[in-house]
Amino acid sequence: MSGSFFKLLNKNLTPLPIRKSAPPSKFKKRLVRSVQVILLLVVLSFAWWRIALHLEITGRFSALRKSGLPTSGAELNTWLAPISDEENGALPLSEAFAQRRTFSDGRSNEVNNLLTIERTNIWSPETKALAQDYVALNQPLLEEAHAALKFRQFRFPIDYSYGPNTLLPHLAKLKGAAQIFALRSLLLAEQDGNPAWTKDVESVLALGQTLDTEPIAISFLVRVAMINIAVKVTEKNLSRCQPAPSVAEKLQASFAVVTTSNLLSRAFVGELALTAPAFRLSRAEADALSSDNADNPQTSTPQRFAGKPNPFLWFTGFFERDLNFFLATMTQSIALATNTPPAVLTMNDHFEEAGLKARRRYHVLSAMLLPAYSKFATREASIQANLHLVTTALAIEQYRVSQGRLPTTLAELVPHYLAAVPSDPFDGAPLRYLRPATGYVLYSVGDDRQDDGGRERPKNKNSSDKSSYDLTFIVTR
Repeated sequence: MSGSFFKLLNKNLTPLPIRKSAPPSKFKKRLVRSVQVILLLVVLSFAWWRIALHLEITGRFSALRKSGLPTSGAELNTWLAPISDEENGALPLSEAFAQRRTFSDGRSNEVNNLLTIERTNIWSPETKALAQDYVALNQPLLEEAHAALKFRQFRFPIDYSYGPNTLLPHLAKLKGAAQIFALRSLLLAEQDGNPAWTKDVESVLALGQTLDTEPIAISFLVRVAMINIAVKVTEKNLSRCQPAPSVAEKLQASFAVVTTSNLLSRAFVGELALTAPAFRLSRAEADALSSDNADNPQTSTPQRFAGKPNPFLWFTGFFERDLNFFLATMTQSIALATNTPPAVLTMNDHFEEAGLKARRRYHVLSAMLLPAYSKFATREASIQANLHLVTTALAIEQYRVSQGRLPTTLAELVPHYLAAVPSDPFDGAPLRYLRPATGYVLYSVGDDRQDDGGRERPKNKNSSDKSSYDLTFIVTR
């Protein structure tokens, strides 16, 4: 029995014959090889694109540095010419800002309306008394600021290595001081045409000039705002009193100095340097920007931008292609901004087209940043127009005193009061001049480039108001 058992066991343990699988078909072999080739081509194409992109960005940065331009906030710190503390007027000016005061009662809420200066503003006795009290309260600020403005060089303590997070507390303080000088100028002009009003206008212009070397877009805009304050005050005061020819000529020269400064290109240099590192955020930097502190900026600590990106994000090239587009756009903008109006207005279209292209190509950061610059050329043309208007008005006032009448045309001002009739920065034509029953109207066609016959923009324009207006300077005296 045992023999039969072993026979049966051996029979069951006999290995089964191995079936040989059929060799893969030629189609399968070709399919596998095709997939492998495609994958290899994709990898090689990506590697080629990524290397080419890296070289292109490196070349752009190299070209900027060879041109002497900064490419980061840290480089911007050293790009600006150093100023010794003894020669830096920004330091005593900053100390003067600390002297600013406001009312401790409910009148502090009325100050903001008081500081909005328009030609058509009419002061009630109560408003005038408020202005007088506010100026008297800030007399120490005005005195210290006036002394500080005697310096010729200004550089406020700014660390640009914080990139877009750079703190600029001096800008609001500068504008605030300019508004107080403007208020005092208005009050002086009401005192039988006290000629000292022009000195306060010159102080407003000097405050704006402290930002001439500050290469940031927001600083450019604040400078524009302060110059506009000086223009508005002069427009209002010329309707109240007649300045002596020597006084008008001196103020005209002060405005002319500001007119020759085209700082828009410099502002874009700084914007490129401040913003470029934001395209290369490390993980820690990205986390810091998206943390809960973003909802509570008063408790957050500003984040420096090192320009050392997250390796994975850098490798994918997603933000690198965005950076490449931003660098190309801003480099071209720096060149376009050197043009004088009206040629500089082409920059508006440049930024609008760049913003649309950025959205189509999924350049996320560029699509967010570039549209914000689309109206800067209009701001430049507008401030140049206002400066041309005010210098022409001061020339008219000199002519009025010497000739005993207003000129029939602006050509009569040349060459004794003007070297040439100023052009309209929006269309290149000479400034327009009208003679109503009383006084005169100077105007530019404005950003719509439509001549509306010197129609003044209302102080509070409704959104439903579809009328177009000109950029005007009106003297009713």
